[in-house]
Amino acid sequence: MTNRPSINISKLISLVILLCGAFALGNASAQALKYTPINPHFGGSPFNGADLMASAQAQRQYNTPSTSGTSSALQSFASNLDARISAGLSQYISNQLFSASASGGGSGSVMVGSMKVDYTRTDGSAKTVSVTMTDTKTGETQTVSYPLGIFVP
Repeated sequence: MTNRPSINISKLISLVILLCGAFALGNASAQALKYTPINPHFGGSPFNGADLMASAQAQRQYNTPSTSGTSSALQSFASNLDARISAGLSQYISNQLFSASASGGGSGSVMVGSMKVDYTRTDGSAKTVSVTMTDTKTGETQTVSYPLGIFVP
């Protein structure tokens, strides 16, 4: 025979009845939730401002750029002039490649400083435009080809 703990059924039933009565007699009370903003700019407590500022500064992911890298007025002017000349050169090459009245038949070469730009338009079955830029000082070249297909007459 095994020793089993004896269960007193009457005590168990009275415990269950007592717990059910406690739950039934207890008054449940609730209160309406009220939203309270945290940020002082939106009606929150003004004492939260320092904590919010510290949290924002801790999350900052960028550094303030230093002023040592700023360019002078002369460098800025030279950079803008270089960009304008490059844009003018691009417009000239574009006109030579796509204009019906352009001389040279859609190909040619332009030399600007140490940069040589060769451009060619092929009008065969696969219409393409190729532009090769060469730095004459270093010998570095870069070629860009544009398939024109049926988009250009």
